[in-house]
Amino acid sequence: MDVYGHNLNVGQLSAGAIWIHNWEGDVNKKLNTIIVGWVVWPYRFNDSRTHLFTFWTKDNHRSTGCVNLDCPGFKLVKGSPISPGDIISPVSGINRKCQTITIRVSKESSSGDWWLYYGINGVPIPVGYFPASLFDSLSTKATQISIGGHARSTRNTIAPPMGSGAFSSNPG
Repeated sequence: MDVYGHNLNVGQLSAGAIWIHNWEGDVNKKLNTIIVGWVVWPYRFNDSRTHLFTFWTKDNHRSTGCVNLDCPGFKLVKGSPISPGDIISPVSGINRKCQTITIRVSKESSSGDWWLYYGINGVPIPVGYFPASLFDSLSTKATQISIGGHARSTRNTIAPPMGSGAFSSNPG
């Protein structure tokens, strides 16, 4: 996916991500989710730079869930050149060269672990994994995978750009 940088304020967020879910069972209590992508989130990171972002939960955010490496969960591969929360550079911008990150998330069938691979303008390499033990249903399978972007802002804050911030040249 193309990766962008934006000059955002504390009440704004812009991201591009992959969402992996298992919606089986009582979704309000048992939604298993992994989110991986890029984010500009000044409130979280105290800056307006673009960061690699990960998140997981096994109970729809009721009592579990962790951003990046804030709690035990995601296991970083020794020697990985990037880890969740690190700054992604360079990034794309209007009238600048387009920068692309490749994110691959795949489930290892024998262990049930979900592996994250990352590359910028090149072949992705292993970053780490979400152990199967973090999840209930997602350790077996995903029932939905979504890819896209989102932008949000707090009340009375200007909506931030999503993606490049430019309108599509193809209205179809």
